[in-house]
Amino acid sequence: QEPSVQEQQQNANDMMNMILHEILSKEARERLNRVKSVKPHVAESAQKVLLQQYQSGQIRGKMTESQLVSILERCDVVKENKIVFKNRPKNNEDEDLDALFEDD
Repeated sequence: QEPSVQEQQQNANDMMNMILHEILSKEARERLNRVKSVKPHVAESAQKVLLQQYQSGQIRGKMTESQLVSILERCDVVKENKIVFKNRPKNNEDEDLDALFEDD
């Protein structure tokens, strides 16, 4: 019997938590949990980076909070989206616009 998708996700989460417990200091884990509650996408990206580093053997010993912060900063790249609101034309210009969209 194969495990359900939910069970597989739970197993993956359990494995991730076990690895994080192994490679992060107590302060770093607390920081990651705080970030997770405010910016879940950043925490998820950082966890992926940490997992890759762990699997490739780049992490030796416990990672400090300051080391984690540098990873979090790299993961917190936010593209700024600008929304520009243009004022509606004045009444006399409304009539000109209406003429453009009239059906002939």
